[in-house]
Amino acid sequence: MIHRDLKPGQVMVGEFGEVLLMDWGLAALYDADLFTITDTPLPGSANIPILPEASNPAGTAAYMAPEQTLKHAEGVGPWTDIYLLGGTLYQLLTGYPPHAARTSQASYYHACEGIVKPVGERAGSREFPAELEEIARRALRTDPADRQPSAMEFVNALQEYLSGNRKRRESIRLCEEAGKLIGEVKSASQERLLRSLAPLDESISQWSGNEEAKRLSGEVHVRLASIRKRRVFKRRIIAGVLLLAFVVSGGWYLFESDRLRKKAETSRDQALRAANVMVLDLARSLRPLAGTKANDVQSILSRANEIFDELSVEQVEDEEVALGRARALESLADIYFTVGLSDVAHDRLVEAVRIQEAWRERKPDSLVWLSVSAHLTRRMGDYYVNDRQYELGMKNHADALQMSEELHKAEPENIDYALLFADHLVGSASSVIGVGNGGHQSSRDYYGEAFAILDDLDHRKIWDRRILMVRARAYGQLGNIAYFGGDADEAIKHFRKRVDAFQQLIEHEPNNTDWISGYIAAMNQLGMALLSTEGPESSSKVLAESAAMGRDLVRMDVENALFKAQLVEALKQYGYVLSVRNNLVEAFEVFDEGLRITEDHLAYDPGNIRFIEHLWFLLGYSGEAELRRDDLMAARTHFQRGVDFAQEQLRLRPTDISWEYRIADAKFSVAKTLDPKVEAERVQALELLQEAEVLAKGLQDKFGLTTQQKFIYNKIDELRAKLIESE
Repeated sequence: MIHRDLKPGQVMVGEFGEVLLMDWGLAALYDADLFTITDTPLPGSANIPILPEASNPAGTAAYMAPEQTLKHAEGVGPWTDIYLLGGTLYQLLTGYPPHAARTSQASYYHACEGIVKPVGERAGSREFPAELEEIARRALRTDPADRQPSAMEFVNALQEYLSGNRKRRESIRLCEEAGKLIGEVKSASQERLLRSLAPLDESISQWSGNEEAKRLSGEVHVRLASIRKRRVFKRRIIAGVLLLAFVVSGGWYLFESDRLRKKAETSRDQALRAANVMVLDLARSLRPLAGTKANDVQSILSRANEIFDELSVEQVEDEEVALGRARALESLADIYFTVGLSDVAHDRLVEAVRIQEAWRERKPDSLVWLSVSAHLTRRMGDYYVNDRQYELGMKNHADALQMSEELHKAEPENIDYALLFADHLVGSASSVIGVGNGGHQSSRDYYGEAFAILDDLDHRKIWDRRILMVRARAYGQLGNIAYFGGDADEAIKHFRKRVDAFQQLIEHEPNNTDWISGYIAAMNQLGMALLSTEGPESSSKVLAESAAMGRDLVRMDVENALFKAQLVEALKQYGYVLSVRNNLVEAFEVFDEGLRITEDHLAYDPGNIRFIEHLWFLLGYSGEAELRRDDLMAARTHFQRGVDFAQEQLRLRPTDISWEYRIADAKFSVAKTLDPKVEAERVQALELLQEAEVLAKGLQDKFGLTTQQKFIYNKIDELRAKLIESE
């Protein structure tokens, strides 16, 4: 029998110490055959449903196992009660249920995804035994196969902990002895480091949960590797990588340590293979943190580089290891790009490129290495475009496209190669737009070929989320091309298709926040396009829905910077349309909400470029709304903040010309708020226009006359004419 609602509130302790489990209202019989062997059913079993006929979802959201959130109960079993036991232990350690959240909806979402904050993060200043944390962590794993196989094993683990107090005290003593021996690891001599290994190893053997001993052991081994520059990497180096992963994930990789520890002596290639696996896992664990804790991620990545460099000092002869190492480097580069360290990301990519070039030279016919090369070349192209080295960027994109085409032609039935080629076609279509009429024709050809590949996969009855992802990306780009080309009707058609693509993704994975986030972005595009065709009323309805979904997304994870940035983007667009409709009171409420979120985030993450750009645009939109209600002083305050903010950003990022444009635009906006009937203000306005024009002229000298400069010139000329006429 399965309880399905185990939690602290259901456990009662009698006056003689007996433990009673209450409220069996959700109980179910796990195997009906158990009750058909005899003619005598269990007492009361006639009223207890048999799995999988029991209702589902069922349980308490803050404690539920992921399988309890599914539509049917087929996945529920004894392992579900083990998850709930783990949740009860988790609350004893932290004071909170495993899926604690501000709302029951958010708790339910965390249960669906198996999201459980590490005990150390949730417990705050509470002290807790690491061994009990490990027992709870294992029971709370998303995959039932990874949990304790039975409740008895869960109980045995608790009993083993209770009987291990003496060994823990001895382990702590040995760890303190080693700590006194080495003092500061980085300044300790090689002799002292070596002498510390024996007590540290003994400390860990006495108590496997001694995290301080493991931390010191990892630091010592990394330091010794640096001193010796050994060519044969022993298993202690892996402890450094394990330690790193442990720091990042709060202990989620601890179970790997015993397996790797058994490899007493390992060759260099074996060590590298293990390191590659751990770095890939590290990248996966860092990716969701990159949007919330960028500073922490950067410090951890810095240490990852040190360890990975120690493990990667020689040319790798094993192809499997080399392949893993190239992919690990690419994964680390992705994280560096996410946290804004593009130069370091570039260095990692260059290292990965060297590996793939060496192996492609040795195995020129290998499609696997050609695929790696296509991926890396595309990522290098993205780096160059981001660094405004457009010619290099386009060359890399073109090379990547050619490689992916070779892969597709070599194995046309290979879905991975087909989707890689389609994705590169869509990316290249976007990158060639700026080269004139020929670029537009090439772009149309690329999109046509990409859609032909995607349509062929659909006709073959192949469903793959990547098909919809590539479609969504293509429709978004086509919509932008049409929108900025003046064809709003065509843009709306493409944006609606993008919205439909994300709706299909959400139908398959309703709790996938990436799809929800993409849907919000697509709705923002559609809402702004509707403004120029159906008018502000239709536009505001779409954008109101987008903003509401953005708020829901943030409620799911209030610390996620990517979700907050998505919400601010929706608020920015929605507020703008409300101001166009002259719903100024509501518009200011929306702008204030966006400014509050943005300024709060920049207070502790001042380098976040998304929020930096959001702040500048919100200041401008708020200023325009103030102009609509003829409050020139309030408008001027917003616009002047825009000038000051843009100047500060240009000082911090002198190579980013977008801030020169923004300074010019903000100065023009300040000039609009000055009264031409007041001589001093009219003169000040003309001076501001002159300064804006000088900035635009400087940009023209560097990059030629662009559409953006023409727009600035026209605005300046129109306002200057009015000011001169008023004189």
